[in-house]
Amino acid sequence: RLLGALLGKRAVDLVSRRAFGRVVGMRRGAIVDFPYFRVADQRRLVDLRSDLVLTAEALGISLGR
Repeated sequence: RLLGALLGKRAVDLVSRRAFGRVVGMRRGAIVDFPYFRVADQRRLVDLRSDLVLTAEALGISLGR
């Protein structure tokens, strides 16, 4: 919940500044934003056995598999 709130706050800040076309994320423990085109054409794989994925599924979050 805290991470979602932090990401959401940054997204709202961007919209209030009319800074559209940006992605919000976390890098090295800091909330960051960057232009969408930097990630739009990249494919990044997720380890389906990672703690993050397993925890999400244990909480009932569907990841489409």
